Amino acid sequence: LYIKHELQKAFIDQIKRDSEFLRSADLIDYSFMVFFVNKEQAKIEIDLSRDITAANQLGSMENLNEPGLFYNMGIIDYLQPFNFQKKMERCLKRAKKLNRKLDTSSQDPDYYSSRFIQFITQLVESNHKTIVAEDDDLYTPPEDRSS
Repeated sequence: LYIKHELQKAFIDQIKRDSEFLRSADLIDYSFMVFFVNKEQAKIEIDLSRDITAANQLGSMENLNEPGLFYNMGIIDYLQPFNFQKKMERCLKRAKKLNRKLDTSSQDPDYYSSRFIQFITQLVESNHKTIVAEDDDLYTPPEDRSS
């Protein structure tokens, strides 16, 4: 994400607070959603005379590389408790792949929260790389795997 440097720390701090709240409630399986919004085009198409910027600056941040293009983002899908069913899901996925260390989405809330924060921090702080989630794993483009 190409956002102002001074907003990066505030955004990551907010993600940490949100993730800590979800962790304290023993919730997992939440995701990070980013919508790209061209606000100038939206104003024309929707014919809005009012400002469509989010009330919270951290929920809608301008892309530094493309003025007028904003990232609208937030945490979604956060109502799954880490219970017996999720523990069994993790065991079965690991057994199916014959890999007892497989990093699945069904993880202890402490680990899930830590991994989520690490992913978002990488996304925000590494403007030169594309990082996307793929099949429950962090995905690094092939050209970056050697490092």
